Amino acid sequence: MVDPVVPAFKSASINSTNDTLTVKLSEPVYSNANASGIITDNSIKVLAPGIDFTWNVLHELGSAEFKVVIHITSPILGTEKIEVRPANGNSVYTEEGEPMFATASVVSGALNKELGLIGKWYSTGENLSAKMIEEYEADSIYVEFTQEKTFEMKIFKQGNETDEPDFLLSGEYKQTRTGMNLIWGIDMTQVVPSAAGFSGIQLFDDETDLLWLEYVKIAEGGDTPPSIDQGFGSTNQGSAGTAYIQKYKKI
Repeated sequence: MVDPVVPAFKSASINSTNDTLTVKLSEPVYSNANASGIITDNSIKVLAPGIDFTWNVLHELGSAEFKVVIHITSPILGTEKIEVRPANGNSVYTEEGEPMFATASVVSGALNKELGLIGKWYSTGENLSAKMIEEYEADSIYVEFTQEKTFEMKIFKQGNETDEPDFLLSGEYKQTRTGMNLIWGIDMTQVVPSAAGFSGIQLFDDETDLLWLEYVKIAEGGDTPPSIDQGFGSTNQGSAGTAYIQKYKKI
C-alpha cells in the first residue's frame, strides 16, 4: 500500500522591499478536498513577532505557490522573520484530497533592515529649519532616536562650545512605516522640559544620506501637521513652505 502524499511547504522568500512573501509547496494545492478553491487568507496563518503588519494572500487555482502581500507599519531591525502555517488540518489540500498537516510550517529568511530614523543625527548650517532657528536660536542640533522608542535632542546656540546644550528635549516617539524609500509618519511625545505632543513626517534619502523631518506641535488652534500624502512642505496645507523642514546627517 502506498502512503498518501500530503502537501508540504518547500520555501518562503521575502522580496527586497519587504512587501511580498513567496511561498512554494511540494505540489499544487487547493482550499477544498475536491480539488477546488484557491488558497485564501482563511487557509493559512502568518506570524511575524516584533513587527506590526497586515497581510493578504494571492493564489491561482492549482498553483504550487502563493504570495503573501504584506504591509508592515513598524520599523524593521533586520532580524525579524515571517512564518507561515496552515490555518488548521483541513485548510490546504492536494489534488487527491490529502490535507496538509496542521503542524506544517515554513519560515522566511530575515527581513531587509529598514530603521527609519533610529540612530544618532546631527544638523547645522543650511540643514537647520527656519522654525528651529526662530524658536531656539539653534546653531547645531544633535538628536538620538533609540530602538526602545525614546528620543533625546540637544540644541546648541551659536557660541556654545561646551558639551552642555542650551536646550535638552526628550521623550518617546513612534514611527509609521509606509514602505521602503517612502515618506513615513512620526509622532513624538515630549516629556522634558515639559509635556508636549508633535506629529509629522520623515524620510531618509539614500542619495544624499540626509534624514528629512517635518513636524509641528499638536495644540488646539495651532499648526496643521504635514501629511504623508502631500509630502514635505505641507504643514498648514502648504502655507508654511519649507519653514518646518529640518535635515540631519547620520553620525
